[in-house]
Amino acid sequence: MIIRTHYHRGSQFVNTLLPEITPATIKFQANRMGISNRPHWTDDEISIMRECYSAMGTPVASKLPGSNAESIMHCAKRLGLKRRR
Repeated sequence: MIIRTHYHRGSQFVNTLLPEITPATIKFQANRMGISNRPHWTDDEISIMRECYSAMGTPVASKLPGSNAESIMHCAKRLGLKRRR
């Protein structure tokens, strides 16, 4: 219940409420529960992915604040994008 209620504030905040659970475990559990603290991809972000992913790959995260390599790969897979070698 605590994770579901407070995860939007970040895993570090939830960790202050549940100090016996590591932030990594909190993130893992939130993922299993289908909870995300990142908003859905905007149309602009998807456009950037479509324009840049094939040439850049995961470093396109530098153009998308708040994204990381893992989220980039998931988005690319969902959009059917492939990296050109």
